Amino acid sequence: MTAGALFPRQALAALTPVERTAWHDASARALAGRWRGDFRDPPAEHLLEALGGADHLPALHPAVAPCVVARARILDAMLLDALRGAEHAEVWHLGAGFDARWHRLGPHHPDMPAKVAWHEVDTPRVLALKEELLRDSPFAGAYASVVRHGVPDMPDMPNMKVMAEIARIMPQGEPGVRRIVVLEGLLDLLPAHVKHGLLGALRHAMPGGVVLLDALDAAGAAFDNRRPERFTGHPALRVHGISDDAGLFFLDAGWAVTRSHAIMKRVPAMVCARFGLPAVLARVPLPAAMTAHYRCYALRPAHDLARGLAHVPALDMQGGERPPCGEGFVR
Repeated sequence: MTAGALFPRQALAALTPVERTAWHDASARALAGRWRGDFRDPPAEHLLEALGGADHLPALHPAVAPCVVARARILDAMLLDALRGAEHAEVWHLGAGFDARWHRLGPHHPDMPAKVAWHEVDTPRVLALKEELLRDSPFAGAYASVVRHGVPDMPDMPNMKVMAEIARIMPQGEPGVRRIVVLEGLLDLLPAHVKHGLLGALRHAMPGGVVLLDALDAAGAAFDNRRPERFTGHPALRVHGISDDAGLFFLDAGWAVTRSHAIMKRVPAMVCARFGLPAVLARVPLPAAMTAHYRCYALRPAHDLARGLAHVPALDMQGGERPPCGEGFVR
């Protein structure tokens, strides 16, 4: 081991179990470049190589890595759709971890607006380690343009503290600037009261904005919590699902579901790519009992829909499942 690699390895070892989930996700995205498929995340590949391949994925359930990659692809597509037609936008990634969406959907992407300001929010430990690992990489220049905000661990924060932190880092946006928040891999780690505090704070910080996130329901969380170390990487780190009626859960926090995608429907293709299985197997539909419990959601403030703004071109997700306005929220 070189002296230069010593600090990052020590910093990685010092991460809390919650922070370490971000490293698992980055490892999955990095390893996907070796699968038989078209998903690549070069910054993640660099991060993994910089730490000598310390991915820790063998200890996790075999479906975790395909789920992470499927989730990333879905949220990438949802973000592109949410940005459609915008001239100037801000993308806030809360719990950004080691993600590099600013590269995957950077200025080179043909569907991105001309002006996009990227913001990453995470703990100071994660942000410092990420900056160190990318410092001398080919991605250092692009990452330097990302605005970074350090916050304490949200799962341990009281509700009012969560709301105060969001108000501190997210002042009211400028008129005409579209604001989108991405909560990838974060909501399931937050207890119910912290989820509501965070969603409530976002509603006040970005009226008219859009939130993109993934979430397990109660049954999905109960399955993962039978052996948490296989899904979160630590036996004491449990996940917290939302209620089975996702629409009502988010509505109670002031948000309406405008799109929903079942993550597990995309997993067979990822599994075939990872393990070199015949692609035809990916066309075999999984039973609803397997696909219903883990989804990506697009949310918009409920008061916008109440004022009759139900059709929002920026959220016209291609191929998504759109709940009827005012009834039948996605379950």
